[in-house]
Order: sequence, then C-alpha cells, then structure tokens
Amino acid sequence: MHNFMKLLILLLVLDSCFAENVNCTECEPESHMLSKRWITYQPGGGLAKLTLGALSTISCNHYKLVRNIVAISNVQANYNIPSSIIWPVPESYFKHRLNNDFVDNSRAVLYQTLERMFDTFGTDGRDCVLKTICEIAEAPLSHNGMFGEILDVVFT
Repeated sequence: MHNFMKLLILLLVLDSCFAENVNCTECEPESHMLSKRWITYQPGGGLAKLTLGALSTISCNHYKLVRNIVAISNVQANYNIPSSIIWPVPESYFKHRLNNDFVDNSRAVLYQTLERMFDTFGTDGRDCVLKTICEIAEAPLSHNGMFGEILDVVFT
C-alpha cells in the first residue's frame, strides 16, 4: 500500500510538470463561444404508448380445497403522434361538435374489437361475444371483486 501511494504521488507530480501552462486571459475568444443547440424531432412526430394491466384473484372452493386463481390481463396500445397540426382551425371544429348530438357507441366498438380479436384466433367472434353477454347476464360476476364488477358493467 505504501508503494502505491508513492506511485500515485509520482504520477501527480509528473502530470503537473508536463502539463501545458494555459492562461485563460490569453485564450482565443472562439473557445469560449457556445454552439447553438437544437432539439431533434423524429420525422414521424413521435410515439405515444399506453400500457394497462389488471390483476384479479378468483376464489375456487371445491372439494374442501381453498385455492385462488390469479387472472392477469395486459393491454398495450401504440399511437403515432403526427408532426403536423391535426386541426388547423380548432374553434370551428369544437363549435361544430357542440351542435351535433352526442351518441355513445363505445360499447359497440368494444364488442366489434372483441369479435375481430376472436376471429383472428380462429373462432366465431360474434357467437363468442353474444354467448359471453348472455352468460354474464344470467350469472353475474360481482362476487369476484372489482374485476367482476367491471365485467358486469361492460357485458350487461
């Protein structure tokens, strides 16, 4: 350890001996100038990502065994952010929107999305969604906590 300290001191002395003597008052003025900085944007405008996850436990009490099943769901959505203005004249857009009657079709859009998702898995999506609506209306899932209540609201 003692030799390491001697070596370190020797290196510091040699560094100070061979270092250039620079006086800041004699420096060129260009060296103190800052270059202009730019913020770079991606050509597509960027990306917005939304990730939602849900976790729920379902209790199964069959044959004197107390067990819980954990249901996990994760949904991700990516949206490209446009680099141009979406509404050139936002005042006229919002004024026009106030004159129209609002029709909530979010449930129909959700059902169509679920139908398409089941169709990609090779099953009849419309039949699956209709069967799910009927089964949940017949036997509510409110005893499964918040996740069950959400399913009750969506499918009934």
